[in-house]
Parts: sequence; C-alpha cells; structure tokens
Amino acid sequence: MSYLVLARRYRPQTFEEVIGQEHVTRTLYNAIQTDHLAQAFLFSGTRGVGKTTAARILAKAINCQAEIKDRPCNQCSSCLEINGGGSVDVLEIDGASNTGVDHIRDLRENVRYLPASSRRKVYIIDEVHMLSKGAFNALLKTLEEPPAHVVFIFATTEVHKVPPTILSRCQRYNFRPIPPGMVSEHLLALAARESLDLSREAAATLARAAKGSMRDGLSLLDQTVSFAGRKVDQDAVQEVLGLVDPKLVWDLAAAILAPDSRAVLRGVAEVDERGYDLRSFFQDLLAHFRNLIVLKTDPQAAAESLGLAPVEVEVLQAQAQGATPQTLQLCLQGLLDSERLFKNTTQPRFALELALLKLCHLVPVVGLDEILVKLDRLKQGLGGTTGDPGPEPPGAALSPAVDRPDQAGEDLPLSGEAGENDPLDDPLARWPSFVDSLAVTSPSYRALLDGTRPVRMDKGRLVLESESTFLVANDDRRAKLEEEAAAFFGRPLRLRIVQARPGEEKKNGADLIQAARKAALEHPRVRQAMDLFEATPLEIKPLARKTTEAG
Repeated sequence: MSYLVLARRYRPQTFEEVIGQEHVTRTLYNAIQTDHLAQAFLFSGTRGVGKTTAARILAKAINCQAEIKDRPCNQCSSCLEINGGGSVDVLEIDGASNTGVDHIRDLRENVRYLPASSRRKVYIIDEVHMLSKGAFNALLKTLEEPPAHVVFIFATTEVHKVPPTILSRCQRYNFRPIPPGMVSEHLLALAARESLDLSREAAATLARAAKGSMRDGLSLLDQTVSFAGRKVDQDAVQEVLGLVDPKLVWDLAAAILAPDSRAVLRGVAEVDERGYDLRSFFQDLLAHFRNLIVLKTDPQAAAESLGLAPVEVEVLQAQAQGATPQTLQLCLQGLLDSERLFKNTTQPRFALELALLKLCHLVPVVGLDEILVKLDRLKQGLGGTTGDPGPEPPGAALSPAVDRPDQAGEDLPLSGEAGENDPLDDPLARWPSFVDSLAVTSPSYRALLDGTRPVRMDKGRLVLESESTFLVANDDRRAKLEEEAAAFFGRPLRLRIVQARPGEEKKNGADLIQAARKAALEHPRVRQAMDLFEATPLEIKPLARKTTEAG
C-alpha cells in the first residue's frame, strides 16, 4: 500500500502554505526573524485547521541549519528529520495517551538534557487539555522556569479545559475555522495538480461539509474519488456524503416565502420519501436562510465568503430579492426557535411540518422605508373626499382637516351632504355608536332611546322615529340629546323626533351597525389604504366619544 492520502501528501511545509491562518503565521514568522520567540506556545482551534502543522513548521524554523533565519529550508538534515518524524530533538506527545503524572515527570527529567544535534529541543503536546490535574501541576513548575534550550508547543481543540495557570505562561494563538471559499479554492487547486475533474459546485459542497476544516475537506475529496473515480461532480458528492439535494431546500424555502402551505407539506413528504435525514435537512434549511440574510445584507462579500457555486448564488439572489430583510430574519428566528423540537421528538417529520407551517403563517413583513413611502402617499391622497383619491403629486397641499387635527369637524355642513360625501362622519351611520356611548355618559337617556331609530337628514336635522311619546313631546330631553350628540360627533347636531307610524318596518341596532361597517369599508380613504398596504381590516370599531378641554 503506497498510496498517501491527500491530507498528508499536501501537508503544508512552510508558513506560506498554511491556508487561512495568516494572523498566526505572520506573527510566528516575525518572532523568528526578530529573535523574540517565547518558550511556551498554545495553539487552539477546531480540528483540521493547521495547529499541529504550524507547530512542526515552527520546530523546523527554530532548528533549520540553512542561512535563512525566518523559515525552514526543508532540505537540511534537521528539516528532513522533522519531516520524516525521526528527529530526537523534536518530540510529539499525544496528550490523550499520556495523561498521567508519571509521563510528565519523565518529560521533566528529559528537558534538562541538551539537544543532540539541534539548537533547541521542541516538545509538541497535542490535545493538551486531556492531561490530568496532577499532570498539569507537575508541568507547571517546568513552565515557570524552563531551560533555555527548550520550547513547548501545546495544541488543543478545547482550550477552556486548560487550567488558567498553564494559559498564563503561554503565548496563545487562536486558529480560526477556514472559510468555505478558501477550502473550495484549495480543493480545486489540488484537484488540478492531481488531474482530477472536480466541478466547482462539487468543491463548494465538499467545503461546506468540511465545516472549516481543511483536513476534513481533503479527506472527503479522497473518499469521493474512491467512489466516483477521476471525475467528481455534484451528484457523486451528494451520493457519497448522503447530502440532501439542494433543490429540495431551495423549493421549500421558496414555498415558505410565498407562502404556500400545501407546497411545504408536499416538499416535506418528498424529503421523507427519498430517505433523507430530516434533522440534517432542517439544518440545511437553517443554513439556507442564514445565507439569504447574509446575501441580502452584503451581496458582493457574501458571494465570496460563503463559498457557493454560481448556480447556488443565483438561486439565493433571486429569493433574497423577493423578500424583505425583516421577513428573512423572522424566518431564521422561527427556525432557531423550532430547533428544540428536534432534540427529543420521536416524530421528526411532524416536528418539521409544524416548524415550517408556522413560518408560512408569518405575515410578510414590510420594510420601514416602504411603510413610510406608503403612508406619505396615503397622506397626500387624503385631500379628496369622493371617488378614488389617488396619490397627489409631490408637494401638493394637504387638506386643512389633515394638517390641523384640532379643527376636525369644524365647518361641516348640517345636511345630508355630510353623509353622502363622508360615511365616516355620517350621523345616520354612526348613530348606533352614539347610542352605545350613552350607556357610559348617560344611562337614563340610553334607555329612552330603545325603540328609536334614525331615518334621514332633513334640512340639517337628523330625523328620529321613536315609539315613545314621552320622548317625542319633551323639548328638554331633545335638547339634552342634542348636547350629548354634539359632544360625540364633534359638531352641533339638531334633532327632530317624530312618532313612529304603526306597522312600519323597523331596523334594529344590529342592522344599523352592519350598515355603518359597510359604509366604512366602502369609504374611498379606507379603500386606498387597503390597496396601498395590500391589507384587510381585522376589526372595525366605533369612534370614541370626543371631549373638549375647558377653555
């Protein structure tokens, strides 16, 4: 077996070859060049991002026999021994296998001896967080006063488990997850060197599956090549890795944004029938909405940093263009809130359907800028009172009734014209609301108006028909009603109360309320607002009784 996996064959041998960790490699390079090296380093970060590789390069640079001071030559005997793993002066220790106090005591005994052929002894302890508490305590004394010829390099994926006493004695370097775009481009470059036909879409998918680890990306490429041969396309990657067809994710996202509940249910059914893991699919959908938000916020930077194939960028751009940032944020927040449903459920399909149907019932969010524009259009259109007001040209003068709310109701005609021009101010339509208001302001008069109904406007007076002769013949009670009506309607209103004729059909209060609601819905201003905001009134309430301040 002579095959060497890609991750080992293309392991970086110099600082320049380390991908995505320039903030670390540049600092180490400068430290070597200026001879400001510490005696203990701590490299932390997720798996496969170059911690151990950087430690080996640093060990080579420290002991390189070439005249170049700041980088390893990879040609001298010292560099070759370290590359081959045979250097007696560079020792790699697995912290997971050497956790006890005795192992660290042996190390403390050995650090006293000078290097055999190199300038310095280098101890690389991988997964240092696995050491026991006693082992850390034994190591602490050596770190406090290390011999001048010794350098310690610790690597860990769980830095929070390393005692603070150890951390305080090390120069700490945090290795970042490698962006998908960098991983994808590196995979394409290595594939070209290996004469592999790797599609850009397949490279992007492998890079996302690697989750920031270059080593994992190379291992996944190796695995796919073993399955598909020299030609690696998107279908082969999906088959090997068991990934969800991205088209299913795109279609379901489009159904949510539509919103189309039936399409959502059909999409979930297809995902389940094709045997995909529903929890994995949910995570893919979560990532899709996150990408939509990133692309909506900064399209140019997102296309580069997300490491997506061109076809994926086109789909994201189309979906992002048709949704507001607020809608996308609500969808992502809804998915995050629903994530807990998948942790303990025995019915992941039901949980997925519930989570996505909830998103479908979110009201599409309109951006604040768009709301302000529509409000301005509506405000400009309030100058007209009949027909379809429509938007007025910019700078058009507004109606005094709009500009000065304190004058609302002044100079209104006391005739039937008020009801014809503005149903919202029509005493006939609003009479039931006035009667209801008397239950609070004057309960006795509210009782007197049982059996009384408005019939018409006649020469500026509202004509009421009443079954009560006691109300018809009493001018004082009529004057009191006019006073209450003026306070409610915001303007003087004269009444004429006549005796109801026997046998005449009478409208009850419910009929009058229904008529008032119909008039409100048909009012031109209300219809204009409904058209502008593409909205439907949820509730219609009577206007509150108006009051005036003293003075």
